[in-house]
Amino acid sequence: MAKENIVRVRIDDVLDNKLKSLCTMDGESPSSVVRKLIRLYVDNHPMTDKLWDVSFEVTNLPETNEHAWYSYILRVELNGDLSLLESDELTFLLPEFFEDNGYEPYRVDSAYYHRKAFPNCTGKKGRFLGAKLTKGKWKGAIFIYRDSLLDTPDICFEEIKKNMKANILSGLSKHLISITQGKLDDSILGDILANKLVRDVSFIDDQDES
Repeated sequence: MAKENIVRVRIDDVLDNKLKSLCTMDGESPSSVVRKLIRLYVDNHPMTDKLWDVSFEVTNLPETNEHAWYSYILRVELNGDLSLLESDELTFLLPEFFEDNGYEPYRVDSAYYHRKAFPNCTGKKGRFLGAKLTKGKWKGAIFIYRDSLLDTPDICFEEIKKNMKANILSGLSKHLISITQGKLDDSILGDILANKLVRDVSFIDDQDES
């Protein structure tokens, strides 16, 4: 038997009272309702049982490049069934690495052709963070601003990779959910247009109004 874990959920008093009242009427416990909702969420999520991963390649700039001493080329590839995206583009937000004092020790940025504007794509200081993978690929650069990190750039690379992967998979999840939701909406709309979800009231016309 699989180990069971406890998931704590915070809800306000009004919602709590309504939940308990409904559970009493249905002969359910709040815990069983939460378990069912979690199971429903997991079973129907488009990322469940899908094998997705993100791979990275960091390379040096040519030594003749004046920025080579603090900059690196970063290439990213999304690995998985790209046909599920139904689009050549996948948008995501670039991560930021500001410290509490407002200093930015390193940064990642997109090549101009991998930038993409969409709602809420600006960062803490108004920096543009909108990015896109095209056919599962993205290219950009890493900039190291703290002198003490120049000799140990791998520390920056690992943090950037971790946060880039999280943001890309988050963007992927939202994209797949929107596709799934769109298909559900289209299906419901189709049923409505086909009168499948409309109660048959044709009997009204058969009544004698006299």
